[in-house]
Amino acid sequence: MQYNSHTTRQDLCSLADTMAKSNSTSFIISDKTLFANMGMRVIWSWIFEVYGGWHYDDSNNTTLPEATTDLILNQKQYTLPLDSAHLLGVAFKDESGSWKQLIPITLEKIQEHYAEDEFEKTSGNPTYYRPIANGFKIYPAANFNQTESLKINISRDIVSFITTDTTAVPGFVSEFHEAVSVYMALKHSKINSKPQANDLQKDWDGAEDSSGREGGYKLRIKSYYGNRFRQMFPPAFNKPDIINEYI
Repeated sequence: MQYNSHTTRQDLCSLADTMAKSNSTSFIISDKTLFANMGMRVIWSWIFEVYGGWHYDDSNNTTLPEATTDLILNQKQYTLPLDSAHLLGVAFKDESGSWKQLIPITLEKIQEHYAEDEFEKTSGNPTYYRPIANGFKIYPAANFNQTESLKINISRDIVSFITTDTTAVPGFVSEFHEAVSVYMALKHSKINSKPQANDLQKDWDGAEDSSGREGGYKLRIKSYYGNRFRQMFPPAFNKPDIINEYI
């Protein structure tokens, strides 16, 4: 569903107005856009939470969620791209041109045996990486310079709406686009103490009730993404039932 200005009002902003009993004057476009982006970030967090052997990336992105940079002689610390949300892996290309995956390590693990500055302090081929602040460190630092020889896999932030958007759409499956309108209407209704706020809250994140009625968008989105590519989950480990074996 497009963001705004559909000829027959089949858009997220119009739906939000219907739900919030508002209009373009009482619920201005800058507020709608702010709340829409807030809602998409919450939905992003739900999807990320139910990782199922793959990683969500906003479908509005036109590049893969990875980046490369130059490997610098004796440099340990590198900065992530600005749109990065989580660092998922680091690899380096050695001088023969082969890519090697680095092993993640924590500061606590290093400090079990070393002061951090003493760990892998002689430059060579990197073996480990550690996320830190808005980037990461590699251990050891490389003992050579080489272009485009450090590659990262990342998860990225949403592609945000801007106030002038019309045909832009949320970057997740279309079955749940209306959830963004629910969040927009919910925020507006709460701020203005409107009576529909409670029902909108249930539509947004309400759990399945005792009669088995379908829950809110939170439950439905997490269920959908949690089951996507289910075959990529690690296989379950079943302990043998010794009693049944002898019945």
